[in-house]
Amino acid sequence: MPGQLGILTGRMADAGVNIETLYSDHDHQLVLVTDRPEEAQRVADLWACF
Repeated sequence: MPGQLGILTGRMADAGVNIETLYSDHDHQLVLVTDRPEEAQRVADLWACF
């Protein structure tokens, strides 16, 4: 679905999570390295339900 990366990063910002690194691996998995991994996981879990 177009725009999902923008939605996810916006929600991370709203939660006060700084994304330090973002990339996609060879299996097309989105990988995020953040300064608040527990909060980032919570946000990602909610986004995945969207």
